[in-house]
Amino acid sequence: MFPVGSYVVYQRQGVCRVEEIGSRFFPRSGQPRQLYYTLSPVFQTGSETIYVPVDGPAHLRPIMTGEEAAACLDALDRLEPDLFSTSKVHLLAAHSQELASGGLEDLLMLLKECTVKQAQAEDRKRHLGQVDERYLRLAERLVYGELAVVLHTSPQEVREQVHSRLAGRQAVSAAALAGA
Repeated sequence: MFPVGSYVVYQRQGVCRVEEIGSRFFPRSGQPRQLYYTLSPVFQTGSETIYVPVDGPAHLRPIMTGEEAAACLDALDRLEPDLFSTSKVHLLAAHSQELASGGLEDLLMLLKECTVKQAQAEDRKRHLGQVDERYLRLAERLVYGELAVVLHTSPQEVREQVHSRLAGRQAVSAAALAGA
């Protein structure tokens, strides 16, 4: 059970703060009264409140530690994206699977693939495809939000750090290709 005041990651919502744990009854659900977490998304505007059953099958996990955050940023260097997926159906299936896993490494891979594709498209004076664009924004929100909370910074600062790392990696790769 997550304590009140702790931070958790909830499905596609990203980082949430546990505001309360209490017994609730939702008449439309057809379920008896049960314990729910009351979650408040950290980086979303507005006053959205999310109720998640404590004993339910929800995709709720603890936020990563500082060590895991450092490892996450270091993992960007070793992940090799698959940039040759062209079919929209294949892209959608692959991206959906990466998001559904909820695994940070899968989200990082998705983020890296889409970011590299975006840079390649910009080099050709084109735009990133709609499927990649949608999943890129979602992966950015999830990854940057969690890292921002753990590193006590803003999602924008995390974004800049990640893009700086990726740009350095792309420059090294381009130099290696030019020397080959």
